[in-house]
Amino acid sequence: IFWFMAATVVVIYFFAVLGTSLFYRAESFSSVQTSMWSLFMVFTLEGWPDIFRQARDSSESEIVEVLSFPFFLLYIIISSVVLLNLMTGMIIERVVSAADQQEQERCALIERGYQEHLYKLRTLICQMDSDDTGYLEWHEIEAALSDPVLLEAMEDAGVLAAQDAQHKAALRDLFRLADVDDSGKLDVETAVAMLVRCNHKAVSQIHLYEAVCMLRREIL
Repeated sequence: IFWFMAATVVVIYFFAVLGTSLFYRAESFSSVQTSMWSLFMVFTLEGWPDIFRQARDSSESEIVEVLSFPFFLLYIIISSVVLLNLMTGMIIERVVSAADQQEQERCALIERGYQEHLYKLRTLICQMDSDDTGYLEWHEIEAALSDPVLLEAMEDAGVLAAQDAQHKAALRDLFRLADVDDSGKLDVETAVAMLVRCNHKAVSQIHLYEAVCMLRREIL
């Protein structure tokens, strides 16, 4: 905005000096200050035909009268078209830049929340790993589903604590599919990927099986 205003003042001053030397007989161009005010009115396109006719008819020289039209035409093109379009472009650029910044902040916030969620899941897996092997086994998951402390931790981490037989069977299938090497245990990152899909949105066995298929595609 500052540079737009500075450029506008420079353009108006330049044409005011030129207009005063050409149309000094006209009341609207009797001095540089008066010319600047008149050209500002032309810049807003408010009553500019009257100012133009006054400048054109004030001079007794045919050359000045001929020059009046290109003078005003050039000034209007530069001030009202170029400068205003420049200002519009600057405003649009600022709006787009602000929108991009907000989008980046939103993505950063989502990423930070996701990383916090993963941290909670890794902490939960460490709590569930009762033998401290660094691997999660099915019997440890079953034990966690019966432990009130771990159930609360699972709720806090957004994991669906499936205690009924149907959901537990789906969770068992999810564990088996994640266990691609049939070792009966999952490393931390695979267990995290499994628990990410076993969230509160998976409120039915169908949704759990969808999570199973998605996890299977990622692992394979």
